[in-house]
Amino acid sequence: MDGSGECARAYVKSEILAYIERMPQASDTVDGIVDWWLYDQRLRIGREVVLAALSDLVGDGALEKRRIPPDTIVYAMPATRQPNADKE
Repeated sequence: MDGSGECARAYVKSEILAYIERMPQASDTVDGIVDWWLYDQRLRIGREVVLAALSDLVGDGALEKRRIPPDTIVYAMPATRQPNADKE
């Protein structure tokens, strides 16, 4: 990825983290994240950049990737990071 792609990826990661901090119970597909979480930026940010940012965030433990049968993938804040997780 070139320098501008890396900047876009870093920007998307920060936007996703900001959204998930505001809405810790949120979970969504890549398309939902593009359409709703990144609504203001969706015309400027390519899906491939969002996928790369999501991959980074999953690798860092900031998000988790969940499979919903039969073949839907959603991304969400790990349950252990959600508010009140220690009270369960």
